[in-house]
Amino acid sequence: MIDDQSKALLKTLSEANGIPGHEDEVRRAMTAALSGVAEPTMDGHGGVTFMKRGGSDRPRILYAGHMDEIGFIVKSITDDGFLYMIPSGGWIDQALLTQRLLVHGSKGPVLGVVGAKPPHLTPPDKRGEMVRIRDMFLDVGACSKEDAMENLGITPGDQITPVASFEELNGGQFLLGKAWDDRVGVALATETLLRVGPDHPNTLIAAGTTGEEKGLIGAQAAAWSCDPDLAIVLEVGITGGVPGVDTKEATEKCGQGVSIVFIESGAIPSPTFRAFARRVATEEGIPFQDSFYESGGSDGAQISRYKTGVPYLLLAVPCRYIHTHNGLIASSDYQAALRLCLALARRLDAKAVEEIRGR
Repeated sequence: MIDDQSKALLKTLSEANGIPGHEDEVRRAMTAALSGVAEPTMDGHGGVTFMKRGGSDRPRILYAGHMDEIGFIVKSITDDGFLYMIPSGGWIDQALLTQRLLVHGSKGPVLGVVGAKPPHLTPPDKRGEMVRIRDMFLDVGACSKEDAMENLGITPGDQITPVASFEELNGGQFLLGKAWDDRVGVALATETLLRVGPDHPNTLIAAGTTGEEKGLIGAQAAAWSCDPDLAIVLEVGITGGVPGVDTKEATEKCGQGVSIVFIESGAIPSPTFRAFARRVATEEGIPFQDSFYESGGSDGAQISRYKTGVPYLLLAVPCRYIHTHNGLIASSDYQAALRLCLALARRLDAKAVEEIRGR
């Protein structure tokens, strides 16, 4: 079970709002958590890095999690006051009808619900057909376009985020919430700096990157901000172990430890860094599992291209139902990921980094 400190941070980050390009609330939460530990440095995309020096300025180890979540932006407002939306990040259509969303307008947040035609008005032969996102609308209770804009302060371009509260399931063994992709990574990067102590033989950097869900926008900026020798990219896993998903599609499962990823779409995490992490996890008794991402990518693809190349490790906390309103993670997997992050922080001295980099 995770402790109260981890639980409080995860709740704060999960319930914060920030689609790509609108990560300010998440950045403020990360900055508040690290107050007195490390000073923030912002980049031009709105990302933030925090540097904590240990025994030496080098090597520099970057722990990166992206602050943005999937959501929408307002595309247009009908004469009757309904909103049409554009996805910001990848959604599946069937996850949205009748779900609650929050519009962040100039006069404050406005609650709305995605409309759905009742079965009484839908012919039986049409009830199984998919409603596409482009045809969905958001009902905020406005009586007209003017009402939505003037009284509620909504305009095209406003961000829209899911509404979902942080909850504990089964006595805290599982944690339910929105935006685990990738507030879990932000939490791990933050807690690594909070918990590591003064005895690490390197300099550690926690980064909250921006715009990952819209093309890894802020990842290179994070690397340029801190000039890392190695990077540990922290993510959520594409998880099986539920009805309808077999091991051919997803090998990792909730409750079996932190995932160490072999390959992702468009990039290959460092094999030597991966082998080092697997050895450390084995020696420390940290449960881990192997994972392979045939689709989907991470900030590692861009961070690895910094200057002459930065070897990176991709660690993930398995998460059910990613890219929906509600994700589910096992507390034990988060704890295993944090233990591995801290163990690596203590072991990545100059010699280990040189071996990983092949020098």
